[in-house]
This record gives sequence, structure tokens and C-alpha cells, in this order.
Amino acid sequence: MSRDSFARPRPEAEEPVGRPRPCLSPRGIRERPCGHIDHRSPIAAPRDRPVRNGGPMLPLALCLLAAVAPRLGAAPCFRQGSAMSCVNRRLTRPPAVPRGVTSLDLAFNRIGRLEQGSFPGAGGLRGLRVALQKTGRLVVGPKAFWNLPNLTYLDLGGNRELALDRDAFSGLGRLQELQLDLNGLNDSILQEGYFRDLLSLHTLGLRSNELRHVRPDPSFSRLRALQNVDFSFNRIGQVCEGDLSPVQHRLFRSFDLSKNRQLYRGAAFSWSRCGNPFRHIMLYTLDLSEIGLGVPQLQHLFQALAGTLVLELRMRSLSIGASFGYSNLPDPDNRTFSGLADSSVMKLDLSHGFIFALRPGVFAPLAALKSLTLAANRINGVERGAFSGLEGLLTLNLSRNLLGELYSWSFHGLRNLSHLDLHHNHIGVIQAGCFDHLADLVTLNLRENTLSSVPGAEPRYLLLGWNRLRSAYGLQAGAATTFLDLSDNVLDDLGVLSPIMRLPALTHLLLRDNRVSRCSAEPSVPRANRLLHLDVSGNFLQLVWAAGRCRDVFGHLGRLTELLLHRNYLTELPPGLFRGLSSLKRLNLSLNSLTRLPRDLLPPGLEILDVSRNRLVSPDPRAFRFVLRLDLTHNQFICDCTLAPFLRWLNRSRAQLVGAPGDLACAFPEGLSGTPLGRRDLGCGVEHVQFALFACTAALLLGFLASALLGGRCRSSLRLACGALRRAAGAAGGAGGDGAFRFDAYLCFSGRDLEWVTEALLRQLDAQFNERSALRLCLEERDFTPGQDHIANIRDAIWSSRKTLCVVTRRFLHDGWCLEAFNVAQSRLFHEMKDVVVLLVVGALRDYQLRRYQPMRAYLQARPYLRWPADADGQRCLLQTLADKIRQRPEPRRGGLGLLRWRKPDAGIRLQRVATITN
Repeated sequence: MSRDSFARPRPEAEEPVGRPRPCLSPRGIRERPCGHIDHRSPIAAPRDRPVRNGGPMLPLALCLLAAVAPRLGAAPCFRQGSAMSCVNRRLTRPPAVPRGVTSLDLAFNRIGRLEQGSFPGAGGLRGLRVALQKTGRLVVGPKAFWNLPNLTYLDLGGNRELALDRDAFSGLGRLQELQLDLNGLNDSILQEGYFRDLLSLHTLGLRSNELRHVRPDPSFSRLRALQNVDFSFNRIGQVCEGDLSPVQHRLFRSFDLSKNRQLYRGAAFSWSRCGNPFRHIMLYTLDLSEIGLGVPQLQHLFQALAGTLVLELRMRSLSIGASFGYSNLPDPDNRTFSGLADSSVMKLDLSHGFIFALRPGVFAPLAALKSLTLAANRINGVERGAFSGLEGLLTLNLSRNLLGELYSWSFHGLRNLSHLDLHHNHIGVIQAGCFDHLADLVTLNLRENTLSSVPGAEPRYLLLGWNRLRSAYGLQAGAATTFLDLSDNVLDDLGVLSPIMRLPALTHLLLRDNRVSRCSAEPSVPRANRLLHLDVSGNFLQLVWAAGRCRDVFGHLGRLTELLLHRNYLTELPPGLFRGLSSLKRLNLSLNSLTRLPRDLLPPGLEILDVSRNRLVSPDPRAFRFVLRLDLTHNQFICDCTLAPFLRWLNRSRAQLVGAPGDLACAFPEGLSGTPLGRRDLGCGVEHVQFALFACTAALLLGFLASALLGGRCRSSLRLACGALRRAAGAAGGAGGDGAFRFDAYLCFSGRDLEWVTEALLRQLDAQFNERSALRLCLEERDFTPGQDHIANIRDAIWSSRKTLCVVTRRFLHDGWCLEAFNVAQSRLFHEMKDVVVLLVVGALRDYQLRRYQPMRAYLQARPYLRWPADADGQRCLLQTLADKIRQRPEPRRGGLGLLRWRKPDAGIRLQRVATITN
């Protein structure tokens, strides 16, 4: 095929800019252009490949495709309410704007020209964005926005080659904000009257252009509404007196000259010739950040600005200060800001600099200062008198510096200070009396330091998180503190509540992510406390309550409305734990290991409850009868008939359930794992239950009659047969079911007993140590998943093993992780009602010594345990017994909740044959 049979694609720069041929719309009454098919329909051919010459029928076919495309749902733009987005739709000209649209976004398209007729019928538009066109060049002709008289916002930024006609903005008398950033504009944009018709303009953005001077033409004198100008990221070398004469005698809310790194740094620049650039101008905010001036140049600048009203001065990321380890650059001193003495500066921002030391009287000329920000510098010391003259200062930010200690005179002169931010320093020592003279202090932020004791301060908000506090020693009894943050410290005793609750006005207390794992003494909580919010999440409260300690810790918190107990490794909650919380509205128990919630545990006024990510298998719906918002997602529900009452409550309750329906799913049995509870019909109706009861009763009666008839004649034969069946069932249970568990047993022992356990047990029972053994034992050092949470590894090991073998020694009883693992194994025992725990006691541990520990006491009340013998023959016999117990399939315990029923011994009484006496 010859090359002439193909038509070369027309480049985009040569596209016609006139009105294209009209094409009949699908409605038959409106005409719309069909010359630019690529932005009207996705069916159009791409422009980067040659198009086969279709002859005179090609335009007709393209028009038909454009007419059919809207019927196929190929709308090029997305509309939501009064906003219409046409971002990145390959448009080459603005689309038709439907009635009711007030905001239109045309960014990232291929629009190369805007003319007077570009927006027909769009008079209702108030916001228009034509930024970042992919053509790289955007031409805006005369009166391009003439049809948009109500436009108040216009963004043409990001078009690196923007060509503006001098009459481009004609007709925009109501325009309030104009953004022209990153357009490659030079000084002519301010000097040739482009903005003369924008009488309502109050914000002009010329960021990131090629401006070298700020010299607006006389037409700016008509723009009386102009209040915010942005000249940042340009190449401005200087702004001198007289340059801004057309905008004198007015107030600018924001004047941004930041990031002009050549500003006032030229070799030929002279302050004596430049003068005051802002004479007869009032500035609410002047931004001089990142302009590259040092301390001497800033001093000259401030002297030139003498008498000019500047309420807020921003000077972030300046190269001022000696920094750490250098001495060639000076820190600001008492002469640096002397030129601003009459400027009434109220807010000063010197953050992200290199200031190393605060010299005496450095801010004394700024007597009107209310807010001072010195964050993210290199401040290592505060010299005596550094804040003298700042009696009116209200906010001081010294965060993210290098402060290591604070002295009693560090903040002298700040008598009215209300907010002090010192977070993220290295403060480890605070001298007594440092905050005594700050009588009006409201907020003291000392987070992320190295404090080991509470400072002597009485602010309303005291933030001490991320320190090294081990106690609450230092809190001032009777202080007016209402918010206390002690999170992420090293507190380990729940008795810390005693000194904390001596704060009579305390309403919010944060104790999350500490190490609370014991309770040396019952906390003394006054009944008249005002505590409303308590966060004790991320601790080890399971160890506290399992030891029987501090179970009435919430007894006197009658005003508490919010309690957070998530991430505390809780397996069960003590009875009556929430008895005194009469005002509680929200309770978070998520991310624990709870397996059940007693129906009388929760307070009746509770409205929001979160028990997600626990191990609830069959919740009692009566426990949630008062709750209005409930989160039960990601639990381990067992979908059998015991779950039927909960499912019926779930379908009838008016409580709002949090989470997706798929997050409430069955975990067991395996055949139903992942099935949402809403789609599960357990088939546990009343008729099924009645039929099951009838069948069971009939079977029991028949069995009783058969045993009565055969008992006298075949007693010995039946006994032998039962023994054989029992042995066969035991063998089948030991051999079968291996696929149901990953391991035969999880071996739980203290890490300090590893050597003994290896020699005495592993080399005899584990298949990897002994080829003659077929048992697969789970060991922490070998089978735990690296990087996973330790408690999660323990749970997975217990629930994926047939049995749990606990090797109880003195070290076991003093190991928190061992006791936690025993609690998890015991909770599984109660849920499955099967003997899944084997207890082996090693060493000279007496029974009363074991019963000192509450988890052991509950187990030993109803179950026997094994003891490691001293002689070799007894050890071999015990190892065989252990192997048999591990292989044996767990059977349900009789007598209620898995409790053993002991028979009273017959005391050796022998039975006598009784003769039958007949008349």
C-alpha cells in the first residue's frame, strides 16, 4: 500500500480556532461543534497515529459518533451539585456549561486559546480554573471572559507560556481573586494596565514568575479592594521607596515577598538610597521568609522600616544565628530589632533558623509583641533577661530546639504568658520555681523530652507525654489542672491514680501506652472528683486484675463519661468492674482477647461500645441491651445454635452497628469461615429444638430399658466390650484429626528453663529431636512468626495446637508472659469445655504455693495436674503418660462448665452377697 493512501495527522498548533462546523445534537434542537471529536467522545481516534483516509464519508461518520456518544453515557465531565470537573479530559476548548453550574475546573487539558466566545451561556459561573494546560502555551485573547460577568475566582496558573492581551480581563468587574502563578510573567504584568478593570480584586497571586521589580502602574490606584498580594518565588532584587506609590495610604492584609533570595543582596544596593519601601502603607502581615539576609542586613532593613505599621512579621528559614558548633555568624542581640520599636509588631515568627542562644534583651524593642515563635532553631540556652520587656507576651513557642535544662530565671519578664510550648527538646532538669511567676499560664507543653519527674507547675493543660516519668511525684495537690497527659511514659503502677486524683479540677486524664502491670496499693479516689475522660489503653491491665488487685479502681468515678481500655491484653473482666460508672457513655474494649461479656457487667447508661477485634464466640445479647452504637467487627464467632439468640437480636435491634457487613463473619467451623452473619441461617428454630428433645428423650428411654434387660445377664460381656470400644476410640483420637491442628501441643515454659526442658522433654517427645516420636510440639524459639506481636503469636500457637503443655516452675510463676499464655489457654478450655490444658509441675512446689496465683487457683479447684518424679522409672512412665495425653482427642468435661465431678471414695467397704429370703 502506498504512502499516499494515508493522511498525515494535523498538528495541534495548526488546529483552527474559528467556530467549527455545527453538528446536529441527539435532541435535534441544539447545535454543538463536532470538529474536536477527541474531547466529546472516547470513541475518537488517537492523534498520535495516522488516520486512514475515508473519503467524504469520514466527517459524517465522526459527527454520527459524536451524536451517539452521549447516549452511550460517555459524558466528558463529572458534575456534583453546582460544581463541574473536566480535569484531564483532553479538551481542546471549554465545553458547554449546563445551567446551574457555578464552578468549573478545566485543569490538565489541551486548551491553547481562550476567546470572547469561549464560554457561551456560562454567565452563572463564579469560579473558573484553567490551570496547567498540557499544551504549555495558553493564549488569552481580548475580552476572553466577557461572558462571565459573575466570576469571582479565576486561576490561570501553571501555564508556563501565558500570553495575555491587555484587555483579557475586561468585563470581570466582580472578580475577587486572580491566580497567575508559574506563568513566566515579567515586570510588564504590573506596568501595562492588565488589571485596570478588576475593581473588586482583593487577592492577586503572582508566585513563581520572572518578576525583578515590584513597580505597579498608576491603574493600581483604582484597585481600592486589593488587600493580598503574593510575589514569592520570583527574582525580585529590591523594593525601594516610591516603587509602591500607586498603592499608598491603604492596609494590606498580606504582602508576601518570601523566597526571593536576591532581595536586598545586590553588590550595588545601598540602604541610604533605597529608603522605606512601605512608607504610608500599613501591613497586617509581611512575609520575608527565606530571603537570605543575615543579622546585619536585617538590622538595616528594620531601621529602614521605622515607623511603618507591621502587625505580623514572618521570617522563617533565615540564615541568622550561630547554630551549634559555629561562631562565624552572630545571634540576634538587643540592637537587631531596634528599628521596629514603633511598628507595633504583635506576632513574630523566627522559626526554622539557626539561633543558638537568646541574648539578654534581644526582643526588648518589641514591647507590643503578643506571640513569639522560635521553633526549630538550635537554641541551647536562654540567658538571664532574654525575655525582658515582653510583659504583654501571651504565646511562646520554643519547640524543637536543643534546650537541656531550665532555670528559675529562664522565663522572667513573661508575667502574662498563657501558652508555653517546649515539646521536642532535651529537657531533663527543671529548677524549682521555674514556672512560679507564670500566674496566668494556661497550657504547658513538655512532650517529647527526658523528664523523670513532674515539674512544679499548675497550668490548666499540662502535657507530659513521651517522657521518662515513673511516678506522679511532683504534682501540686489542689492545682487547677483540668487536662493531664502522661501518655507514653514508663509508669508501671496503677496506684499512680492516688496522687493524680488529688487534682480537684481534673476532667481529662491520659495514661495510654505506659507499662501499667501492677497495683501496689488500692488507689485512693475522692468521691468529689470531676473526671470525665480516662484513657488507660495500651497497658497490661490483664496482669493487674488477674492478680486480684485494684478491681474497684473505677468505683468512685461517678461522673466519668468516656473510658478507653483497648490494647490491654484483657481475657476477662472482673465482676462489678464498672459498677460505679453511672454516667459512662462510651467504652472502648477493642483489641483485647475477651471471650465473653457477662450480661450484668456493663453500666445501664452506656451508649457507645467498641468490642471489635476480640475473641467473642457467642455474645450474650442481653449485655448490649442499652447500647445505641456498637462495634462487634473482627471477632471469632462460632456459628452454631448457641449463636441463634445473638443473631435474632442482631436482626431486631435498633442499635447502630459499626463496620461493613463482611466484618461480622463466622470464624468456626471451618466450613463457614468468612461467612457474614447476616447471610447465615443456623436452622435453630423452635420446631427443630422440640424434635431434638423428643428424639433424645426417646433414645434415653430405650437405652434405659435395654440396659435394665441386659444388665443382669450380660454384665461381664458388656464391661469387656465397653473397655475395647474405649481403647479403640482413644487410638482413633490419637491417630485421627492431625489435619485439624498444626501442632500436637504448644509447650509453654519460662525461657530460663529452656535447657532443662530441652533435655527432659524435647529430646523424648518432639519429632525433630527424637525420630521415634511422632509428636509435633510448638516452640517459641522455633515456630513463632518473627516480627509479629508476641501475644498474637501466643494466641495463634494455643488455638492451632491440640493441647497446651504448661511446665510450671518457680520461674514460670514469676514470668508475666507465661501467666498470660496460661490465661489464654484456660479461656480456650472454658469455651470448648474440653481438656485442652496439661499441667506439669516441676520442682519443690507445694499445692498451697500454686494456689497463691489466681489463674492457677481457678484451674486447681477442679482439675488434677502431673508432677515430675525424681526416679528414672517414674520419669519414663510420666513421659509415656504425657505422650498419651497429648495424642488423646480432647473430650468435653461433664458437670457444667467443664468442671470435674469427684466421687467420694468408698473407704474400702467390701460388698457382701445378700441372700434372698422367701416365705
